[in-house]
Amino acid sequence: IEFRGVAGMAVYVLLEITSIVIVPVTTFPLLPIAVVLWGSFLAAVLNIIGWMIGASIAFWLARKYGRPFVSRFIKAKYLTHLEKLVPEKNIFWSIVILRMSIPTDILSYTLGLFTNIRMNTYLVATFFGLIPFAFIFAYSVNLSIWHQIAALALSAALIYYGYNRSK
Repeated sequence: IEFRGVAGMAVYVLLEITSIVIVPVTTFPLLPIAVVLWGSFLAAVLNIIGWMIGASIAFWLARKYGRPFVSRFIKAKYLTHLEKLVPEKNIFWSIVILRMSIPTDILSYTLGLFTNIRMNTYLVATFFGLIPFAFIFAYSVNLSIWHQIAALALSAALIYYGYNRSK
């Protein structure tokens, strides 16, 4: 309850940033708490802020320090697999679609390593890719389990369709 105000929001955003930059860390279990404290809309906005900053840092670290640095956080075998998933055509929309299906941290490191995309283009594509899931996750906390499963299935189908269409 003490963390209901701006200080709590700042801590939450810092935790979200940390969860993106340090790959094995996840803050997903904190989302229901954020929804209870600040409501679904504000929780989604805070997630977008944290994810965007964390994604920017991960992308920058991958670009600046490359594979040796990123290999500390992600197995090289997994990076090689992800490199093949990044299409060369329609990179902007591909990032938007991939953003919805691959965890923010891993995709940010992968794109920083294996693409020549400019940071501004990356950030805009990331922003558009994160928005739907930030709001879906934040609002689905209040749904019944069956509605959550249906939303997950629909999301998976849309991601599959969108990714196959962007190839």
